[in-house]
Amino acid sequence: MKKENEFAEISEKFAIGYDNAQWTVHQGKRGKRRTVSFIGSTKRVLIDVLREKGCVPTTEGQAALDALPDTFREFIKTNNNRKSSKG
Repeated sequence: MKKENEFAEISEKFAIGYDNAQWTVHQGKRGKRRTVSFIGSTKRVLIDVLREKGCVPTTEGQAALDALPDTFREFIKTNNNRKSSKG
């Protein structure tokens, strides 16, 4: 079983997370969210999936999306480097 890490709330009802293979989209109220989509490709696809599901990002949520690299591969490489540097 893959461990998922929810790392950014995009709106009241949506958050994004990741596991070792892809970004994950979580839907529902905080504390009761379920994973509804898996995106292992690009930020553009992630944003399109969120939009198709009816997500309207908050200002903070949009900033979190804007800060993501263009691909999941870049994201996981950067995230793994951060974990390694923490010791």
